[in-house]
Amino acid sequence: MLVGALYGAAHETFDWTRLVEVSGFHWLLVIVLAFVNVFSQGLIFKVSVERFSLKLPLRAWFGSLNITLFSNYVVPFSGFGFRAYYLNRDFGLSYRNFGLSLLAILLVEQMVFAVAGIIGASAATAGSSARVGVQWLFGAVIAGGTLAFIPLVVLLFSRFVLFDSVRRFLNDWTDYIQFSGAILRLFVITLIAAAAFISMFYVSILAITGQSNLSAALLMATIANIGLLFRIAPAGLGTFEGGIVGAGLFYGIDATSCVLVALMVRIGFMAWFFTLGPYYSWALMGSLMPKKVMS
Repeated sequence: MLVGALYGAAHETFDWTRLVEVSGFHWLLVIVLAFVNVFSQGLIFKVSVERFSLKLPLRAWFGSLNITLFSNYVVPFSGFGFRAYYLNRDFGLSYRNFGLSLLAILLVEQMVFAVAGIIGASAATAGSSARVGVQWLFGAVIAGGTLAFIPLVVLLFSRFVLFDSVRRFLNDWTDYIQFSGAILRLFVITLIAAAAFISMFYVSILAITGQSNLSAALLMATIANIGLLFRIAPAGLGTFEGGIVGAGLFYGIDATSCVLVALMVRIGFMAWFFTLGPYYSWALMGSLMPKKVMS
């Protein structure tokens, strides 16, 4: 689907003027929604480490997130390394506990978006067989995620693991998920972040095509989120856009319009990544550099 979507986009006449003609109101909405999403992601991380009796200040949970998002535009996944190092250096968060918090965030996020994907795919107007396959895939994600949050299931699974390091990690994970208050808050804040992300697609689809299509926004946001997770190029370049084009095919949205929607969403995020990212990189990670820039 991804290859076919990219091929279709490459062979269509690309009209950049449609992006330029988007109203300032729609651009403002997308940029504001991007901030809501980024701020919510920061809160998600803040909550995820409270299990370790760690109360991060704003500069740590929001600042380190922006370093992550900005760095991922240069080298895929490099931002996670910078964030883990900074939090270990300044707050004593071990790399193992950092990994546990990321796993919790990942599982909750994928479960929330899988629900959105099922709802969005149910209203698709094309590709009935592929639509059913997509829904089954998202259903499997929800089922697998649910099992991963059941301590007894994780403990039973760990008995069949051959490697001691993996078994210890699973035991730590079992302890982590018993902190139910944090898990519930993770779900609530993730719903807010996902709603903002989906709304960015809804506004972008409306601005580019004139269509009010919430179902398309749900599926596009879900596939785009997966594209960002399984990235190869920096910032998921290609997988993000290709996934959006592929999702658009289910609703009869042409490839050019889908690419423009993807660009509009990207620009909304980049307005923050390329302002807050460099600032927090300088403010929080200056000691990693040979010399900190002085004003």
